[in-house]
Amino acid sequence: MRLCWGDIHPVPVRFSEFARINGGGRHSVYANIIEEDPFYRNSAIDRDLSGWNNPKTRCPSHLLNLSKADSDLRALLFLVGLVSKNSPLECILAWGTLYKILDTVRYHSKPLQLSLEEFSDINKINAFTAACNNMSILGVYARHGAAGNSPPKRVITDLDEAIDLIISMAAKFCQAYVNVKYL
Repeated sequence: MRLCWGDIHPVPVRFSEFARINGGGRHSVYANIIEEDPFYRNSAIDRDLSGWNNPKTRCPSHLLNLSKADSDLRALLFLVGLVSKNSPLECILAWGTLYKILDTVRYHSKPLQLSLEEFSDINKINAFTAACNNMSILGVYARHGAAGNSPPKRVITDLDEAIDLIISMAAKFCQAYVNVKYL
């Protein structure tokens, strides 16, 4: 949903419980490990994907459905889902996660002969990268520790601005990725 919106929503989406389809009440979810491939491999589930049930009719459903078999897309969706700023710890972790999203988009753009310039202003990407990698700019929020580097001049230090930049870039990349690989 975040990629289709092009931004994160201020109200977090959390999956803290589930209910079985055939009944049996609600059950809490306590994840002590991350399940990077959570999809059930029963092809009967996807047998009748037409009409209102067709995932292609809604952007989030389409991306999620494609990610069942596309581990590259799934990893990007997972990273975008991790971006949060609801606590100081989440804000610290958000900068590193945003950088992982940038790395992922950069890496997966190359084989498709796409460039970052197609998805975002490269000067803003460079300003984000400069801040993100420099503890003298972001302090404990930076990806790297102290290194005695001279502080760069052009930087993005506002987390909301960084989120808008990177999520918007990832959304445009996903659209191009789907168009190249699946259309």
